[in-house]
Formats: sequence, C-alpha cells, structure tokens
Amino acid sequence: MDYLKLDSTRISFGEYRRWKPGPAFLILAGCKILRVKFPTEILIPAVTRIDIVEPATQPSDLVETLGEPIRICRESGYELSFWYITPVIGTIVGLGAALLHSDGLTVAAAVAGRTRDGTNREVHLGLASRVLGGRYLVTGDGGSLFDPAPEVESLRLRGRSYSELLHAHAGRVNSRGTEVMAVDDVRELVGELEQLEIDANRRRGIYVPASTAEVAEITRKQDAGGVVGGGDAG
Repeated sequence: MDYLKLDSTRISFGEYRRWKPGPAFLILAGCKILRVKFPTEILIPAVTRIDIVEPATQPSDLVETLGEPIRICRESGYELSFWYITPVIGTIVGLGAALLHSDGLTVAAAVAGRTRDGTNREVHLGLASRVLGGRYLVTGDGGSLFDPAPEVESLRLRGRSYSELLHAHAGRVNSRGTEVMAVDDVRELVGELEQLEIDANRRRGIYVPASTAEVAEITRKQDAGGVVGGGDAG
C-alpha cells in the first residue's frame, strides 16, 4: 500500500489562519515563510479505506466522546449505519460513526480523534449530501485544516452546536430540491469524500509520497506507542 505524508509548507496562509487564528497563526506563518517543514508524524493511505468496526473493539474514551453527537443526530431523524475507522499510520487514534437521515438524502459523520498519549482530543460533526453534476453539499464545524475539494460546496460554521449544524444542512438540502440525490450506499459516500480531499491535496502538493524508510519509521513509533487505529478528525 502506498502512503502519503504532509508537506506543511504547501498549506496556504488562509488555511492556517482559519485553522489556528491568533498567536498560533503567526508561528505557523513564520514556519511557512522560512519553509520549515513540520516533522512527519502521520501517514495516510493514498487510496482511502473505510473499515467498519465494532465499538467494543475501539478505545472506550472515543466511543464515549461520540455519544453526544450520535444522540443529537438520532433526535433529528438519523439512524446509525456503522462505526468506522480510516486506517492511518502514526500518532492519531480516530473513530467515526456514520448515520443516515430517514429521508435518505444526508449522511452525518461524527468523528473523534486524539493523540496516542491522550493529551489532545477533538470531536467533529459533518453532514454531506450528493447533488446532481458530481457535486456534494457539506456542512461542518470548521475543524478541517484544508480548503475543500473543488467538487465540494462547503459551509463551515465554527463554534456552532450540533443541532445548529443539522438545521443548517437541512436548510441547504431543502433549498436545492430535486438536485439532491438519494444515498444508496453510506460507506461509499464517506469514502468518496475522503478520497476527494486526498486527491485535491495531492494536486496541490500538500500530500506527497512517503518513502519506504519513512513508512517503516512511523510504523515503528506507532507500534511502540500502542496506536490501534486511525481516523480523520477534521
């Protein structure tokens, strides 16, 4: 399997500013100007893999963290389709839960991730619907670092509650009417969106191939730290 690493110098100033506003942005901007690359700590597969898992086999803290967004989604007409991981190599342990709305038009992905030492944990909720013309409506909390792929019509609502995100996406779906297509395969849609982001970032040079030596070294560090899985927490 081929893996990709991040070239932090290719991330735009705008992406850094949106991701880490305030003093942290100045540090990131300085590193970009000086072309200082961040150490490679995580590798992602060049071809997305969505592995369905049982929550009992995953870190209990991540399962518990996803309880609230799952509950709120269910109260808004969503049903749990499956738990999943997107396997990576490195310092991140991640877990996702995919849900489908009762109208069959929107998939919700609740994703939690943390560093292997447990010092940094995040949880995000994203909503996605497929529309005619090979495009996607995506609504989220703004936690992603990267600009969306060209095929994605993204609405980022930083700081909004899960209920507000669900309501905002429902409004977008209603406004597009018959353009919105039914979701026949939840796993396929989740994988499509993951792959679109990877491909877009490869074209921009943000993701570049990792060498065999880098894969071996990051795998060694992962095994030493007991990392059991990966996911996109953004």
